[in-house]
Amino acid sequence: MAIHRNLDSIKNLLSALDKPLMQPKCDEQFKLNEATRSFHKKIYLLFICMAFQIWAFFVAVPFFVDERIMVLPGWFPFDWKVSPYYEMIYVFHTLVLLWICFLGANVTTFSFGLMMQVGLQCDYLTVVLESLDDFHVHHGILLCNIDEDDKRMMKQHPRQFSRVITENLIICIRHHQEIQRLARDVEDIHRVSIFIMFLGASLTICSDLFQLTKVTFEGDTAKFLVLSSLLNCMLIQQYMYCWFGNEIIEKSRNIFTSAFNTPWIDCDLKFKKLLLNFSSQAMKPIEIKVGGLFTMSNAVFISVTFEGDTAKFLVLSSLLNCMLIQQYMYCWFGNEIIEKSRNIFTSAFNTPWIDCDLKFKKLLLNFSSQAMKPIEIKVGGLFTMSNAVFISKLETSTEMPITYEGPLRNYLK
Repeated sequence: MAIHRNLDSIKNLLSALDKPLMQPKCDEQFKLNEATRSFHKKIYLLFICMAFQIWAFFVAVPFFVDERIMVLPGWFPFDWKVSPYYEMIYVFHTLVLLWICFLGANVTTFSFGLMMQVGLQCDYLTVVLESLDDFHVHHGILLCNIDEDDKRMMKQHPRQFSRVITENLIICIRHHQEIQRLARDVEDIHRVSIFIMFLGASLTICSDLFQLTKVTFEGDTAKFLVLSSLLNCMLIQQYMYCWFGNEIIEKSRNIFTSAFNTPWIDCDLKFKKLLLNFSSQAMKPIEIKVGGLFTMSNAVFISVTFEGDTAKFLVLSSLLNCMLIQQYMYCWFGNEIIEKSRNIFTSAFNTPWIDCDLKFKKLLLNFSSQAMKPIEIKVGGLFTMSNAVFISKLETSTEMPITYEGPLRNYLK
């Protein structure tokens, strides 16, 4: 549903990836591209295998029980246990489940591919910054065809060297701005869908763990295998999203380090000022947030552990659901104001200030200093409505009908 609803945004995103700015330009970037493509194929095959495993287990369950059961729960206005109705329903459920499993695997791996593209673009930019003097700009496109003799001759003329390096850095700044836009588009496409997926997967994990405590391998082998397989797939699916989000964070951090490794010592003052402004923006890593609540990273995946009394978690999550949603919605809308007001500062940086005069740059600097402070809505002048406040209230709350030191606390964190 989320993919279909954002189909136009996905088409624009794919069109942006076809721009010359986002394409590989040297041998090292081509190698990174091939490695990413190969890794995505392996991930795709892994999820296809897991989808087939889930489908096979569900389809095989009716053969391991004494009475006739359906593959999927449902209701029919006739006696479905009588032949040939039972066989027809079995075939229908088998085909529907096969379609659902493989559709889920394809949509999930497509989302992984979009996140991998963000990380790949960060790798491209890192490679360019690490060897910035190996490139030159031709008709607004960065090319890599400078040999060692031309490079030595260019370094003998400091002005020409600074001019070429400055043009290359300007292209890198624009590339970084495009990467940030790409990350925001990917986040907007999956903003709600992945949040619902994380919430549903977490509840599924808790439910499976509770059912596994009631099932033994010797007593009910088929159900044990189905629950274990489903639990395994849910954990892997959640971890893969967090892992790819963590890869984007780590790779975007490398941009700042690579910017420092440019030959800025041998360049003029204009290049150093541009590099300083670019580095101040590159210090903040690129993150993909889920529902505006938490960042997809390994730390988040590790924090969401379900230890202790799982049954208590299920009871408390049902009782507290309404109150938590009510409080969270206020905090979420307040957090949206904060995040969107922070985008003003980023958008100010994305203006074409590089090609403008000194007066514009001074005005932009004064405006940016004001825009750095986000717009906040405070409750009673005491605290700000934000996701951070919502989470801190959950962590510090102790006056509850039942202690939630077990899985509920870790889940909410």
